[in-house]
Amino acid sequence: MSAIDPNLPWHDRFNTPDSDELIEPVRTAETGIEPFEQLRVTLVESLELTETLGWHGIPWRWAFSYAPGEEDPIAYLVPEPGRPQFCCRLDVDAADAVAASKPHRTIREGLARGRLVGSTLWTEWDLNAMTRAGDYADLVKVIAKHRAGSGG
Repeated sequence: MSAIDPNLPWHDRFNTPDSDELIEPVRTAETGIEPFEQLRVTLVESLELTETLGWHGIPWRWAFSYAPGEEDPIAYLVPEPGRPQFCCRLDVDAADAVAASKPHRTIREGLARGRLVGSTLWTEWDLNAMTRAGDYADLVKVIAKHRAGSGG
């Protein structure tokens, strides 16, 4: 793994970058930018989630979060140069609902590797040229539907 330039906006906690300057190093790295951009568009336009750029501490640093309205975020896109990631947080009941929806193998494996913190499962997947963005969008749909049905 090559060293990441510490001067990139993704590292600078004290200066809020705009979306384009944050994404540019991911675009330049040519690693996972197509699924990253596809997911951004899908989460906002198709799933009607609110995108918010914020500092999320180490290791995510600056990341985009996606939430239904004013609720807690469901998903995150982390524009780490050289290793863009898609992350989800879901409660145990939502994880069961996802499993029942018979998701793609990549989703099942990510759920199995997720970390349980209290009653919240935190999952993450690296985005690359082989990423099937639609599978992740389907995952978020199931989580959002479950959340809406359970009252939050």
